[in-house]
Amino acid sequence: MRIKIWEIGRCKPWNECKTNPNSLLISAMASVTTSLSFGITASTTYETSPYALARKFSTLDHLTQGRVGWNIVTSFLDSAAKAYGMDEQIPHDERYARADEYMELTYKLWEGTWRDGAVVKDPKTGVYSNPNQVRAIEHNGKYFKSTAASQLPASKQRTPLLFQAGASS
Repeated sequence: MRIKIWEIGRCKPWNECKTNPNSLLISAMASVTTSLSFGITASTTYETSPYALARKFSTLDHLTQGRVGWNIVTSFLDSAAKAYGMDEQIPHDERYARADEYMELTYKLWEGTWRDGAVVKDPKTGVYSNPNQVRAIEHNGKYFKSTAASQLPASKQRTPLLFQAGASS
């Protein structure tokens, strides 16, 4: 089986395309396809909340039935920093330290909150999940602080496909 990844909104070599946020289009496209997967580029520098990003990818992972992936980037352009209200880009080593912690927290949310068997779906009792099988994670790091449980049950693979295209500076 041959897999092709098409990234919506990328227009190399020009990189001047005007597009809508690709995550908004994916649920619509996934509903009318069965063999197409979707890769979303999201920056650990500018997607400010690992919780919000984990929640977005979990939602898309469920809606696409496991056909979504995250192209993890840290971003390196000063123009991007300025667009997000910063005077300049975060220095390289700090950007990557922040990215490591970002990934640590998203993994905790995807892998650590809903245990196997947490979803009950009992129509007789009206119980959807066993609260003893869903736990909040605690994270108190240098860049992020969070006490939360993922609001969505784990998908079949728990963590969406993760990839990095490379070529970072």
